[in-house]
Amino acid sequence: MTFSKDFWRKRLGAIVLFQLLLPFILGACGDNSTPNSVNANPTIAPSSVPNTSLSSSSPAPIPNKLLLGSQDFSWGEISRYQPGSNDQLKVVALKPELTSALSSWFDNAPKLEPLSSGGNPSVYLLSIKPELRKGLADGSLKFMNSLDGGVRGALVDSKTNIIRGQVSLQPIGGAVGASAIGIVGGTVFQLLTAVSAQSYLIEINQQLVSINRNLEEIKQFLQDKEYTALTGNLDYLTRIRDLFTQQNINETDLQPFRNELEKIERESLQAMSLAKTQMDKNFTAYKDTKIDKGLFGTTRDEKKIDEFEKLTGTYEVAAKNFYLALTVRGLAAQITCAMPGSQSAGLSRLEDANKTLAEWNENKGKFYELVKARIPEMDGFLVNSKKQDNFQKFATTGKTTTSQTFAQANTAFSSNIQLVKSQIQESSQPLLLLGELNTQGKLIKVSQVVKP
Repeated sequence: MTFSKDFWRKRLGAIVLFQLLLPFILGACGDNSTPNSVNANPTIAPSSVPNTSLSSSSPAPIPNKLLLGSQDFSWGEISRYQPGSNDQLKVVALKPELTSALSSWFDNAPKLEPLSSGGNPSVYLLSIKPELRKGLADGSLKFMNSLDGGVRGALVDSKTNIIRGQVSLQPIGGAVGASAIGIVGGTVFQLLTAVSAQSYLIEINQQLVSINRNLEEIKQFLQDKEYTALTGNLDYLTRIRDLFTQQNINETDLQPFRNELEKIERESLQAMSLAKTQMDKNFTAYKDTKIDKGLFGTTRDEKKIDEFEKLTGTYEVAAKNFYLALTVRGLAAQITCAMPGSQSAGLSRLEDANKTLAEWNENKGKFYELVKARIPEMDGFLVNSKKQDNFQKFATTGKTTTSQTFAQANTAFSSNIQLVKSQIQESSQPLLLLGELNTQGKLIKVSQVVKP
């Protein structure tokens, strides 16, 4: 079949018309991208300036901050620092590796819009939202585990494992030229852990010194099994302290640490229970022991007095064992509080330990009063009063020393409890950190901004 020239001319015109209309047809139908998908590449958020038409030659607006995360899940930002009149700065000592990793967050910071009031151009404010800070602190958020080991930059719900956001950097309020910088989830975790743990380390170190001093005083009275258990637990708590000091705590470390801390908690309670049983047994024996008088009350059974001396000695050893186990439990609770996701459990144990300390002090006070109350029964015309003087001295000195020990320990426990409560309260506020850059744009100093 032969077609005319007119037919081919009309056919060609239809094809051209279809090609011209194709983009409009596709635009009306939409594309096939997945709704709510996370864009792996950084995007520039809308500018904060009014939406006016700009010619192609107009420069892009200068960004006023860097957004941490995505616009759907922004967990923080970097901006230029505008000092507050009452701002207090507390230097955060970060290990060099963490400072170096954190430095990359600020690579694009010098390109941010300058402050109209001037300010220090080398200092920037890193603000981390309370949602992330609190989520990691109470354990409701965690970083996704990687099949290759370590963690990824995806934040997931700790219970459902549903992704809640990505850890990334992107500009907001304009363009910065360079692409956004990816952030390793472990860096975020280590930064928050280092800032939080720094508040606890002084108290933890003081407790370790106190416990080791008490252990040295009574180790000769401990059985080998008791001594080995105590020193083993102290060694483990010291190693965790060292990891906090060196800022080497990773999210994958938490569960093994929690398991060991649970073991130390259990062993401390068992040691306290045994010591309390021994204290009660000696108290009852001292109360029920009878002092037999001789003819007309002129003599006494010296064996009974010797038994009293033995009971006072064994009571003191048991009381010191109880106190030592209690302070080890308190130290374990402090370290638990310093671990992300464990503050509530650690606080509950600290409060219980402080309550138990008060009971220990009260029970020892009752024992010294019992000793004093029974001294007159040792009277006799033909007996030496020197032993009575020794019992009086024991009761008086013991009560004074116990009161001093209680006051010091109670102050430490109360201070730790208030510290944990303040940390929990602070986690509902943004974490504000200042990053100071050198002339090469590298981070050289980090300080926490404390608002009044």
